[in-house]
Amino acid sequence: MGKKSRNKRNRLEKQKIDSNPGSRWSIAILDVPKKVDLELQRNEDIISSMHDDILSHVISFIPLKSAVQTSFLSTRWKDVWKRNFPERKGTIDEAFAAISSFLLHGCCDPYSEQQPTSDWGFIFNLGKLGFITVAAEPDTALQLDFSNVKHEFPWRFDWFLDIYGPSYSTWSHHEPSSLPVNVKTLHLKSVSCTFSEAVSSMMTDFKFLESLTIENCHGLRSLKLDAGGNSRLKKLTILDCQQLESLHLDVDCLRSLRFRGKLLSFE
Repeated sequence: MGKKSRNKRNRLEKQKIDSNPGSRWSIAILDVPKKVDLELQRNEDIISSMHDDILSHVISFIPLKSAVQTSFLSTRWKDVWKRNFPERKGTIDEAFAAISSFLLHGCCDPYSEQQPTSDWGFIFNLGKLGFITVAAEPDTALQLDFSNVKHEFPWRFDWFLDIYGPSYSTWSHHEPSSLPVNVKTLHLKSVSCTFSEAVSSMMTDFKFLESLTIENCHGLRSLKLDAGGNSRLKKLTILDCQQLESLHLDVDCLRSLRFRGKLLSFE
């Protein structure tokens, strides 16, 4: 009797549902929001919802190289890593004096595990000319970015870099440092004729340089790099210098050469 009564009760419930379609569909509808909420929770991008100031603070605790790489994630991330850089103002000569001082005295404590972005670098405002971005990781890497400087007269120029040569008498009318700078990786971006001589002067202090990248230098016609003798340079990368016609290298320890651009004369 028990089995028959259960079967009868099930038939009655089925008939009740079939006679009222709204009740049948209401069950499915009630389940939809729960499924949608769960899907949204799984797909929610919490990082992208953060404010740029928060992202910049988070990025400040990772190495400089990794911080720079975040700029390739999307357009929004392009300048987040340097958002909190302090700004300095002055002339071109004062800019290179500030770079020298920053490398020797302005970096954060190399023994500190937490490095705020304000100690990574700074932006030097040249007024109507634009600005230079300077970023450094203590005793490791330096990036000089001139891509935001306006060049009213983009003259073509020949560039000579002597990494382990004698120190120049000035850094654009400022006395150079008597101490070598512990920079192992140097990235020069968009150096023009206006800044080439000053950058060349700086190179003589980079006695421990192991990797050099030269990128997008508009107007660069020829490049001669002398890194013989006691130089430690092992890796050279030249990217997108579209007007470069000739390259002359005198490097004893070079192990890696990467080039991207037009065909040129190589010696």
